[in-house]
Amino acid sequence: MENKVVLVGFLAVLVISAMAMPLSAEDVLVGRAVLPANTTASGPTSGQFIGEGPINGVFPPFVGEQPVQGFSAVLKKDDGSFYVMSDNGFGSKENSRDYNLRVYTINPDFETLDGGPGTISVQGFFELKDPDDLIPFPVVNEWTTERTLTGADFDIESMQKASDGTFWFGEEFGPFLIHTDADGVLLDAPIPLPDFEGGIIKSPQSPMNEDYLGVMNAIGAEVISPDYRLLDDGNESTGISDRMDAGVSSDVINVASLRKAGYLVIPYTINEKEAMRRIIDLGVDGIITDRPDLLLEVMVEEGIDPASFDSEGHRGCRGLRPENTLPAFEHAMELGVTTLELDTGITIDGVVVVSHNRVVSSDICRRTDGTPYEPADEVLIRNLTLAEIQSQFICDKNPDPARFPDQIAPGDPSNYTMPSLQEVIDLANSMDPDVCFNIETKISPYAPDETIDPDTFASALVDVIRGNGIENRTVIQSFDFRTIRAVQEIAPEIETVALFGDFDDGTNLIPDGTGKSPYLAGLEFSYRVTDAPTIPRSRGFEGMALGADGSKLYPMLEGALIDDPDQTRRIINEFDLSSKSYTGDQFYYRMEDPGHAIGDFIAVNDHEYLVIERDGSQGDLSGFKKIFKIDSSNPGNDSFAPKLEVVDLLNISDPDSISLPAGSGDIGLGDPFAFPFVTIEDVVIIDQTTLGVLNDNNYPFSTGRNASEPDDNEFILIGLDEVLNVTVDVNVNVSGSTELSANVVPAISITVETSSLDFGTIGAGLSSATRQIRIANTGTHNVVVTAGVGADEENFYTESIRLNGVVVGDFSEVIPSDVADFEYAEDITASLEVPEWAGGAYDGTVLFVAEGI
Repeated sequence: MENKVVLVGFLAVLVISAMAMPLSAEDVLVGRAVLPANTTASGPTSGQFIGEGPINGVFPPFVGEQPVQGFSAVLKKDDGSFYVMSDNGFGSKENSRDYNLRVYTINPDFETLDGGPGTISVQGFFELKDPDDLIPFPVVNEWTTERTLTGADFDIESMQKASDGTFWFGEEFGPFLIHTDADGVLLDAPIPLPDFEGGIIKSPQSPMNEDYLGVMNAIGAEVISPDYRLLDDGNESTGISDRMDAGVSSDVINVASLRKAGYLVIPYTINEKEAMRRIIDLGVDGIITDRPDLLLEVMVEEGIDPASFDSEGHRGCRGLRPENTLPAFEHAMELGVTTLELDTGITIDGVVVVSHNRVVSSDICRRTDGTPYEPADEVLIRNLTLAEIQSQFICDKNPDPARFPDQIAPGDPSNYTMPSLQEVIDLANSMDPDVCFNIETKISPYAPDETIDPDTFASALVDVIRGNGIENRTVIQSFDFRTIRAVQEIAPEIETVALFGDFDDGTNLIPDGTGKSPYLAGLEFSYRVTDAPTIPRSRGFEGMALGADGSKLYPMLEGALIDDPDQTRRIINEFDLSSKSYTGDQFYYRMEDPGHAIGDFIAVNDHEYLVIERDGSQGDLSGFKKIFKIDSSNPGNDSFAPKLEVVDLLNISDPDSISLPAGSGDIGLGDPFAFPFVTIEDVVIIDQTTLGVLNDNNYPFSTGRNASEPDDNEFILIGLDEVLNVTVDVNVNVSGSTELSANVVPAISITVETSSLDFGTIGAGLSSATRQIRIANTGTHNVVVTAGVGADEENFYTESIRLNGVVVGDFSEVIPSDVADFEYAEDITASLEVPEWAGGAYDGTVLFVAEGI
């Protein structure tokens, strides 16, 4: 049995008056606490991808620290402290892969009329993590034990705690619902939002599409090297024909996004000058080409500094000399390339040789003795020694004269033997000791018998690099991420490159039937899923209400559907917690302006909700930052819930100067007080007449309070000019008693409501005609109500006031949970007998005690 107590007091002033005392006619700042912007907690280094400082006076990165910032959801705890949820970190998927998703516990000590320091202490946190590998797409900490989630994995923006103690988070990249236990461990795979006309709702950043940024975050390579036809150049005609024939977009790798995330982008293999120019315009960091002569011409024509752009000669310069031979590398360096790109295999005697194929290819090699050498005769490199390869084969053939019409093989044919990697390094050091190496491992998970295993391959390659002291000018690349992972493990000082391709004759992206690609070291990848987005970027589940009875969630989309003709419509979907599924029921919220955004969405009772609606301004006292109340029980024919303004967050009375003093440059402090932040994303019900509101300070970027300083995290308490009919459990601490007093005049009928309890509110009214107190239960549990008289100094009313004919101390009635409106006759009533009074005032209190049963 639940047992909570609230004491409702009536201060009866028996004098003639025209009306009962009203609430304040304006919203008032009654409390404020501030957490300084530069507050941090221990954790991995963060802020490495947000740019160089100073940023509003802040110098990233934050070594060994995680900023405590960006509050996007708040929940009140039973002990008076609060859960506050940081969102995805520094504002984007691209710059937040080093920011761990956390829920902090804070304890505000508000400054109020009665004093108080106005400070916030941080008491601890839990992190979201996926140790059971429930997430069906790559995450940053993919191969760690705990798989701690980061701001590059999810953009969590809303949070609710269910009655079973588990947490639900609404996020925006999917959008998804995320379910965790009390410690932040995922309990289910992320749940997408169905498109009830088929498929799922997706944002432009959905990891349920091909997500190359997600794969890069998981594999941890420093460079991405894709087939240039996969780049998002806004021109579908430049795509891969096989994908285009299948109706799948080839514009799937966004250069700007990857570079913002800290990755270098160096595509392959571009051999035409106009294509080179088009790709350079995308902002790539370099180009791999068979024709470095043409690339270098374009760089001169475009005024590109060779020191700032990586010109890579593909297999030396395949368009001009036989590939992967010493003459090809020599000519590439004569042309002035920055990097020699080459492929490697391992011989039976453990020598790293330079070859694009796992066999001695008959397309480019011939036997030195003149005997025929055809595809059927090809020999695996792993089955030959270096001496056998170099003595038996000359590799000076042009495999495709139509494609490489300018390829020649001048000089002595013996110069065109397959070289060892050491021979290439020796040549490079003799010609250009600054030239770099991009070395590929030619290995396939589908041909395990054709090469040595990935770990041995990586180790042999690393030994050569280290033996020559060229770690700082060498990268190792592969389509097979097993070797990338092996290199990262044994030689973290050597950078790695992730190759991506979707070829007609094979790919490293195709899943194996389980959604995972062996080439990608077992990562799940949504191969050739390129659905157009349904909602705009960053317009997922910004707010999410927990229904009054705790059985449903109501996640609300921050943005309109892209194809919705009414761009003021924001959809609220119903999600059933017991079945963990959407019911299909919806209702709508209408924005004041289609460009506005949602900040938060919480329940007041079973049909009323609060919504923060805001514009994109900061530091603008004429902007738009408001809280509205909507009623889902009375939607119009268009399913829009009626709305009423509750608080203008830019115009809050501060008659007691709680917000002062103001610092130099501060705005919105004093009377009236304003909350002029670009993102205000948290509202919490403190009691029926008080709201708590917090900002997301977008650390260290937002400057809404002061244009020259990063915003603090502010937590304000607002006394409302109305009483909310709160029936949700707002975790009000009721271990003691709460007295609500009102002036009672016999000629006036009034209503007084208690603080919200989980079994509802207890209301009371006094009518001079019947002198009855009416008590109603608007909750879901039966309650027993008793009454007593307090503060009766002369003991007069203790003996004289009677309820139902007996002194109030003996009054007791059970109020069923279905008695919900004290306007009706079936309400429990108690006749109040007040003796004649010649004048003066009664200063005692009639106390009502309500206990859940």
